[in-house]
Amino acid sequence: SVPALGHNYTCEFTWNDNKEDYTATATAIFVCQNDDSHKLEGEVEVQKDDSESKAATCTADGRNVFTATATATDEDGNVIATATTETPHEVVIPKTGHKYDDGQWSWSETETGYTPTLVLTCQNDANEEPVTLKEGEGENDIHVTVDDSKSTATCTEAGVIVYNASVTYEEKEYSDTHNASVPALGHNYTCEFTWNDN
Repeated sequence: SVPALGHNYTCEFTWNDNKEDYTATATAIFVCQNDDSHKLEGEVEVQKDDSESKAATCTADGRNVFTATATATDEDGNVIATATTETPHEVVIPKTGHKYDDGQWSWSETETGYTPTLVLTCQNDANEEPVTLKEGEGENDIHVTVDDSKSTATCTEAGVIVYNASVTYEEKEYSDTHNASVPALGHNYTCEFTWNDN
């Protein structure tokens, strides 16, 4: 008599990624190495490894890392085989890209008029350094036009110079207007005498 070999199971894991929430599930099949027609479906428990997972940022992909443990039982519910994934499974979380707010405009007076500054803050990453754009600086400099059609002041009424600023940054357009007041001139009297001879 030759003794029965018994079962010698190995486990094959199959991962299924969910691209909506970047999680993963797994299935497991135990296959007997002594007779590959003997197969058992395992009950799988998936664990997320928080220490190895990392969130995506504006400029870099993130990842969720998972491991799985499978258990196979006989008809009586007795555990006959267990297995754990040898290598972790990673689900890539795509980088978010920048999502800037509407920006904060400020205007500074210069010797020739006013110049704008625009500060953009990324809403996807609070730790991201804000972007500062200025007139005449860099590839994304602010374009300024001046409307002085109403700049002429009178003795009693101020004039206005309108500065229009616009810039496109990462395919989004930003614009702002600044009204600079030209002070009223005030009165500057001269005197004309008229003589009447008798």
